[in-house]
Amino acid sequence: MVFSEECLREWRKHGKEFSRRWLRRMMGRKCILLLGDTKDEALRERLAAAFNLIRDRRAILKDAHLLEAACQTDRIVISRDETVRDLFRRACPEIKEIRDICWANPEVEDERVVDWLESGARSEPARQLGS
Repeated sequence: MVFSEECLREWRKHGKEFSRRWLRRMMGRKCILLLGDTKDEALRERLAAAFNLIRDRRAILKDAHLLEAACQTDRIVISRDETVRDLFRRACPEIKEIRDICWANPEVEDERVVDWLESGARSEPARQLGS
């Protein structure tokens, strides 16, 4: 699992006790790769420019760190946030480098995220933001 500085701060801020303990265990087992600062101002500017509504811009910029980390690693995001996934999908026509990022929501049973991860998490068109 990969965490940028921003993702780690958000996890610690919003996580419940269970998720905090899980993170400590995974860090202890060296299952977490800490990326540090992944901020890409040019990408953030283009993401913001893709939307007219201020609330959409705020939402997409709040979670831009997910795409930034994915762009620098395996091009996969695991998140329960359907609202921001939809916003990122809407930005794909203008921002080509995010089109092939796979997004999986572990709470959507039909996505079978655990099975997909266990089988190697290969890029599938249906999981890509630009599909």
